[in-house]
Amino acid sequence: MREFNIAPAEADVIKRIHCLIHRYMTLPRPFDLGPLPAFTNLTAIQLALWDDGPELKIAKSGRKTGAVRYKLTIEAYFQPNQPLNKRQYVFKRNIPLRAANPFLTLIDKQKAKGTITDSYHKNLGDTVLALPLPDRDQFMFGQIWENNEGWRYFEDQFVAVKMPKGDDPAVAIIFNEGTELMTEQMNSHFASGKMTHSAFIDLS
Repeated sequence: MREFNIAPAEADVIKRIHCLIHRYMTLPRPFDLGPLPAFTNLTAIQLALWDDGPELKIAKSGRKTGAVRYKLTIEAYFQPNQPLNKRQYVFKRNIPLRAANPFLTLIDKQKAKGTITDSYHKNLGDTVLALPLPDRDQFMFGQIWENNEGWRYFEDQFVAVKMPKGDDPAVAIIFNEGTELMTEQMNSHFASGKMTHSAFIDLS
């Protein structure tokens, strides 16, 4: 096996190139940034519900992580007058879902830190508390966000998911700045691995 001697200056250049490649590969992509477009500016939405399992998430340090068990993926498309290409979405986000009480605790902390406005906090809290207790326990909630050198939550954009229970199917509601979009039901026909339910909404 041949050995190559690399001068310190060359090694530094190689290291910088590797850093640039890594930075490029980890940059947010256009569909990772910005709010969910208005429903009138979309032609379709694909939803997927994920279950990462009940096991406790532990970081390398040995501490419990903030990872949640359930997530909802939203993929939104704007492709008028053409066959849908599901790889060309204009918006994609994986939204962590929390039960009512943990979600209320989370948004209280966000309000205290100033990461969400008082009006957004009130809208979120009112939506959760408007559900009667027996139904509230079956729902999970999440916020639409972006992470571009820091977390940002979009005003009055969030989701509520009625989790499946027995013969009762999963149902997702997307709240988008004063308008709501609800799936009739999310089915398990295309379940695969940790993806348990999905739904497709034609908005064209």
